Amino acid sequence: MKRLWKVLSTLSPGGIAVVVALDLTMGIFLRFTTTSKLWLDEALGVNIASAPIGQLVDHLRNDGAPPLYYVLLHYWISLFGASDFTVRSLSGVFSVLGLGAAFILARRLWGSRYAFVATAVLAVLPYAVYFGTEARMYSLVMLESALLLFVWIGDWETGALKRGLIAMVLIALLLYTHYWSLYLVSVLFVVVVTQMWRVRTFGRSSKWKLLAILGGGALWLPWLPIFNEQRLHTGTPWSPPPALFQFFNWIDSFIVNQSRQHHTPSMHHQVNMYLLIALLLIGTFAVVMTERQIMALDFCVPQAAKFLAFISFGTMLLGLLASHFGGTTFAPRYASVVVIPLVLLAARGIMVLDKPIRILLVLLLFSGGMLWTDKWGRNVQRSQAGQVADVLAGATPGAFVFLCPDQIGPSVLRYARSDLEYSSYPRYSNPTFVNWYDYKDAFAATSPAKAGSTVLAAAGNRDIYVVWSSGYTLKGTCKAVVRNIAAATGRPPERLLQARLTGFYQSMNVTLLPFRE
Repeated sequence: MKRLWKVLSTLSPGGIAVVVALDLTMGIFLRFTTTSKLWLDEALGVNIASAPIGQLVDHLRNDGAPPLYYVLLHYWISLFGASDFTVRSLSGVFSVLGLGAAFILARRLWGSRYAFVATAVLAVLPYAVYFGTEARMYSLVMLESALLLFVWIGDWETGALKRGLIAMVLIALLLYTHYWSLYLVSVLFVVVVTQMWRVRTFGRSSKWKLLAILGGGALWLPWLPIFNEQRLHTGTPWSPPPALFQFFNWIDSFIVNQSRQHHTPSMHHQVNMYLLIALLLIGTFAVVMTERQIMALDFCVPQAAKFLAFISFGTMLLGLLASHFGGTTFAPRYASVVVIPLVLLAARGIMVLDKPIRILLVLLLFSGGMLWTDKWGRNVQRSQAGQVADVLAGATPGAFVFLCPDQIGPSVLRYARSDLEYSSYPRYSNPTFVNWYDYKDAFAATSPAKAGSTVLAAAGNRDIYVVWSSGYTLKGTCKAVVRNIAAATGRPPERLLQARLTGFYQSMNVTLLPFRE
């Protein structure tokens, strides 16, 4: 046994290199090979980005998002088209660039060996893989945050003006990409002020970092009126605010495929979860492995690890508190602003095991578990819109299709026939775009009973297809809409498609109300 261990120890450095190479190869491959149809957020984002550039601000005013990703996607589509693969590839490109940014950041912190392991961890992390395949802004957020941290931890005593200007631009880019960046920037501000208070001086580094934060905020000021309008009128009406205990749940999102989200818990999911938590704790509290002593906890946390842990957990705590008391929701994807520092901590948890054989074994366990999730997630279907389109393919030309709620409209219309007439609940408008502006008021202004008479008047002597879902905080509203349409038309409903809650993240039903002479 000792001889075997000695042989393995000798081969371990090469084994680590092989695992890192495999992780990078598989991670990049998986970022461009998802099989799913676009779901609501993706399809809606593509519709917004496909609009004339002069209309983006008006669409985003109703959507509630900042503009940078949509502008980039707009020009990406103009160059490469709007196929599912193409629109998702932009996120894949950002995600691959993020691997490079994470590498140079990790190398600046703790050297090249650590950087290779950190990049491998990010390459196979299901959270990062998934958002590399989603036509949304979250892989861009990870790239921008990695670049900002790379600049932030550099030597500001030399070249401070250059670093300050770069940091200022990156802060502005983050703010124009996702609003949860406000919490990350706020925590960085707290870090700088705390350091100044502790040393009782206004040093060159602190001065330029403060100026970078203020300058980045100033560059964001032109968008502030629209942000304020979004805050007052759009928000997140599709989900309730988070409970405070959810602070302990968000880490779990890093090791699951976001489009499935806990519908099918498994043993390997539990192993991945415990392993990630252990690595984060080890990486934060600098557990040191030695020959004679299995582990020694050092609670004098290294400065770099303390910084990474503080900005990660501080950002999430601030964001969750703001969401809880501000009446907005939290979705795991918002944690993209802190993925990079958490990955660095997890990678450090592997590297402080010190001996190559230990590093190899833990990296193998981590990579195997995460790649298993990635492989499974590659075939997870985010939307049932493709099956809905197959059902609608059999409709008579000009049939009337009513969608409840309008949130399922963008993905359905992307794949369904264009020669049908589409309307949606609650605004009775074409659901190519979802108008989140005063969304709750729109629901309060109508009712399932009104939907029945409105749909009958609009459809006339045509077949009516009702595409509906029971989720989206609406409880039984859309089911009641179907009943009221059936009652108003006097037509017997026929269920053509059953929603599959565990098979699709965005599941849908299709009910036909055929016209009879």
